[in-house]
Amino acid sequence: MKDVEKAINEGIVRYDDAKKNFKCVVCDIYLSGEASVSQHLQGSKHREVAFRYTIDNINNAPASLQAFLTATCIKAAETQVIKTSGAHAILCTVCNVGLTGIRQVEDHLIGDDHRKKWERVNIGGIPSQQVSPARTAPRQQDTLSTTLLTPITAYPVLRRPIYTPALSPYAGAAAATYAAPCYVSPSTIIQPSGLPDDNSRLVEKAFLDGIVTATDNVNERFECTICSKKFNSPATLTDHLRSKNHKKKDQGRLWSSASNSSSINSVSLHSLPESEGERGRGTYQVSSQPRGYVYVFNNKFLGQGAKWQRTGAEIDSRNLNETFTKMGYEIHLYEDLNLDQTREAFNKIRKNPKLSTIDVVILVILSHGRDAYSFYTNDQNELSLFTVRNFFTDRQCPYLKGKPKLIFTNYYRGDHLERKDLDTVQDVPSHMITLHAVSEGIMAKRSHTRGTYFVMSLCEVLRNSAHELELSDIYCELYKEMKKHESTKPMTENHGFINKFYFNPSYRY
Repeated sequence: MKDVEKAINEGIVRYDDAKKNFKCVVCDIYLSGEASVSQHLQGSKHREVAFRYTIDNINNAPASLQAFLTATCIKAAETQVIKTSGAHAILCTVCNVGLTGIRQVEDHLIGDDHRKKWERVNIGGIPSQQVSPARTAPRQQDTLSTTLLTPITAYPVLRRPIYTPALSPYAGAAAATYAAPCYVSPSTIIQPSGLPDDNSRLVEKAFLDGIVTATDNVNERFECTICSKKFNSPATLTDHLRSKNHKKKDQGRLWSSASNSSSINSVSLHSLPESEGERGRGTYQVSSQPRGYVYVFNNKFLGQGAKWQRTGAEIDSRNLNETFTKMGYEIHLYEDLNLDQTREAFNKIRKNPKLSTIDVVILVILSHGRDAYSFYTNDQNELSLFTVRNFFTDRQCPYLKGKPKLIFTNYYRGDHLERKDLDTVQDVPSHMITLHAVSEGIMAKRSHTRGTYFVMSLCEVLRNSAHELELSDIYCELYKEMKKHESTKPMTENHGFINKFYFNPSYRY
């Protein structure tokens, strides 16, 4: 695989003759086989570690590692506006705030608060050893010396593997086969540091009960969902949780819930207040815990040549995982399945009795397409979208009868369609809507560093508006967002989707 060869040539990956395994020098872990190395290089853990490593070695890091950073991050690292701090945090030396994760760093650097402080430092002429406009000299490293990342002149011949379903970067050993799709649910609990044990337990319990949620605003990191107040540190949050006003509102909430229903759990107590009754009749009920299941079928076509390989597709999996998990949905990820495996996966989904316990099912299909209503599975065979829809008709999937079913597709929708696809459908779908990234005959757009513009825009709109907008309005916002990125124009197909639909996330972003 080209990505593995490139990593070896750049010294990011080495072959250990003693252990007969590859080693990622950046992450300091051993990997067995080319497929494992390729999967690791595309995984979120490697990305995060490489992000931190590149910030520390911005002058000497290989090009493939620097590709993890945007131009803004590279400039900030070169001038030491950002630098690593502690085990996981990135410190902004201008604002003196700790940041975690690539996205939070990028969002902070382009934010108004950071920009204003940066301008005050530069325009005001305030001297600072932390903020230097000049390119800094390479620093001595504690553990990873830049001399380790040198090209390797000789390494084992890499054979093309027999193609098998790729392991999900989120699932580890649990997702060794496609029959066990990963359940992605990254923790949203921020472990408070520097607090006494009693206070730490109080904050942690508040997160678990849904009383407190984490926000994406680094200046107001926590929000009390009962009092609708935000806080910038665990200490101020703790003071609030112990205050009389908060305890009084929390007690009133508990009494109110007990009188309405003794069976309501603590999570549902803190969902957004706008319910089906408040939105009027003719609205799909979306209140289960979890709200629903999201099944993502993402074919990356790894190792199948530049024409087929969908570079950047793994970013879509990560974006969808983060967005829908925070909204209270359960994510199942299927990657790189062949035709038979894809059919079997859909068949197992429709037969799952747990579908009777949730209120909505969402299917996401990301792949290459042959025509408007057929896409390619990972072995380059075709599968009709009509076949997929037919798995979830009332007859084929009675567990979802009367429930909303949403399908999102992103693939090239060519302008030729064979009649045989239509003839295979025996049932007519109902309460189903399909949202395509493109109109017929249009090529879907994808960024190698940001994923598909469709998924990127969809996740952005859901983060900003899923708590208040109905699906038709979500579509309008998605249309505007994709137009802003000069991308394609999305379109919808309605099959008896007669009611209003709100995603009704458990917690607001």
